[in-house]
Amino acid sequence: MNKNLWKVLLCILLLIALDRLVGAGLRYLYFKPDTGKYHDLTYAIDSTRAEVVVIGSSRASHSYVSQVLEDSLGLSVYNAGMEGAKFLHQYATFKGITSRYKPKMIIWDYWEGLSYSELNYLELTTVSPYYFTHPAIQKLIDDTRPNEKYKMLCAVYPFNSSLVYNLNKSLSVYKNKEKSTSVKGWIPLERTWNEPLAVADSAGVGLPLDTNCVKLYTSAVKYCRENHIKLYMVQSPFFIAYRHPTYYDVVAQKIAAENGVPYFNFFNDSTALSSPKYFAEPRHLNDEGAHMFTTKLAIAIKKTEAELRQKH
Repeated sequence: MNKNLWKVLLCILLLIALDRLVGAGLRYLYFKPDTGKYHDLTYAIDSTRAEVVVIGSSRASHSYVSQVLEDSLGLSVYNAGMEGAKFLHQYATFKGITSRYKPKMIIWDYWEGLSYSELNYLELTTVSPYYFTHPAIQKLIDDTRPNEKYKMLCAVYPFNSSLVYNLNKSLSVYKNKEKSTSVKGWIPLERTWNEPLAVADSAGVGLPLDTNCVKLYTSAVKYCRENHIKLYMVQSPFFIAYRHPTYYDVVAQKIAAENGVPYFNFFNDSTALSSPKYFAEPRHLNDEGAHMFTTKLAIAIKKTEAELRQKH
């Protein structure tokens, strides 16, 4: 074997060693913090034993006050909503949690879950750190992004999307209270929207239906039914008055109805639309709005639970 070939092999070995070393460091940075969105995600997937789990995007993490639900329902609650989490990420969280234990109830904040978006698939990189430790998440990534399994051979790759955030957290540079501090997963927003109510024909016009998401949404609904997990699909308030529902929301409601799953639509809730004081911006409720909405939701859930008990 000539000298040049030895050099090439040595370089390859050094690159592999460097990749493993840097990957181990990034893994440490990811799992070290005891606050922040990745800590909350890890807690939801690996640790929570709450009787009620809330799943969704930032619309969930800011809108569902865990303590209000606990006090009203008499059950322990953890809000597993996460900033930027599209439907596939939410489904990964669902699978991670239900593979470990079966909550009594899941409240799923549904928003554009069945519409196609490339970002929906790209955003799955945020659950890459759990690829090798959680078979259900690994299967989801392999099924929806087949080439990812090869990228995962690089130890650094799973932590690419979280690198800047985690470095800032470690250096105490990241000090956004609204995104770094949660109360049982709920993250209150203190600011208030001051613009008038907008009116639109329909949300997400032109977005095609995603057959993968329809399949996974249906499987989640059926899984809960078969495993006696009470599932509530909920559309939380928007400070935009929509005249018509989108067709993919209609599909979501139909699938829920076919499987006996309650679907609460607060999109155009009259109280929420009555004043911008309930919102931090049109897509997110602020602290006051979250308390108002969560109280109304808890009442609706208790009413539904009572009706179901009467039927049986």
